[in-house]
Amino acid sequence: VVHVPDNDLFVLKSVVTLVIPFVADSESRSSYAIAVRSTDALGQHVDANLTLAVTPRLDPPSLPVLSANLIADGAVGPVVVGRLNASSVRPVARFAWSLNDDSAMFTLAPNATATEPWLVFGGTADYEQQSVYDVAVHVTDSVSGVSSSVAQLRIAINVTSSLSLTPSTIVDGTEAGAVVGTLSTRLTGARPPFTYALLSAAATGGVGGDDNALFAINGSLLRLLVAADYYTRSAYEIAVRSTDVDGLQLDARLSVRVAPPPTSGTSGTTSSGTTSTGTSSSGTTSTGSSGSGTTGSTSSGTTSTGSTSSGTTGTSSSGTSSTGTSGSTGGSSTGVNTGSSTGSGSTG
Repeated sequence: VVHVPDNDLFVLKSVVTLVIPFVADSESRSSYAIAVRSTDALGQHVDANLTLAVTPRLDPPSLPVLSANLIADGAVGPVVVGRLNASSVRPVARFAWSLNDDSAMFTLAPNATATEPWLVFGGTADYEQQSVYDVAVHVTDSVSGVSSSVAQLRIAINVTSSLSLTPSTIVDGTEAGAVVGTLSTRLTGARPPFTYALLSAAATGGVGGDDNALFAINGSLLRLLVAADYYTRSAYEIAVRSTDVDGLQLDARLSVRVAPPPTSGTSGTTSSGTTSTGTSSSGTTSTGSSGSGTTGSTSSGTTSTGSTSSGTTGTSSSGTSSTGTSGSTGGSSTGVNTGSSTGSGSTG
């Protein structure tokens, strides 16, 4: 029999069993040729050349996985998200990757035939515009042509999680049923819209939620069920749970504060002098101001005003007699005028 090189790769364990002591790989070797001799008890034999074919396994690759799935809020592409990976039952895997991305924001690098390609985001990450992206990925065994199941990968915009109330302060006297503020949520991996519910203190470990009975939530609006009175209660503590459409939840304890009522102010004008009012015989009033006393005198209904620092005389200009009475600090003065003469008043 002619020696066949592949004979060295095989072992006869018994008269009926041929064993291969290596891993068959259809990609590296699709067939083997061996020569076999069968000999009976009388020494007669028969030879045969045999071909052993390696049939590719039709097992699909494993479900693709992604090493990371977060993108920083505000990041501008291209941004590497993570590395895709799948496994195969064959020793050497050759894959072809495929994306189903409705947003058209993702690509594979360096290419779709890399064994473990990078998933790359090419847009601008804005949590307020879109908080998550869903990307469908599957991988095909390039030799067998068998594809994996489709992996639904969620790529999330990474933000600091928060559940907030805006505004969170009400004025004194706010009526029952009034809206306090609007609830909003930022949660990495969450998909809006969010639903909100008040939690009991027991649900939050006994901390917060003591005043939940005084509030109600309608949609994302928090309402006060009692009238606000700053002097009775200046702050309330509530506990709220936010839940996205996929059931992802975030709990928070929130404070509602009551602003004090405005204080009323007084105003006035201060004068360093003393004001006194004199009454004339014709009904016309004269007014004088001074640092220490004032005398006013009038004639024929005409008002004149005189000012002194220490007893200055007021003078009228006609022949009609009039008497003016003034009040000053510490006493009064009277002036009388007849004809064209001058009347004077002194300060007492």
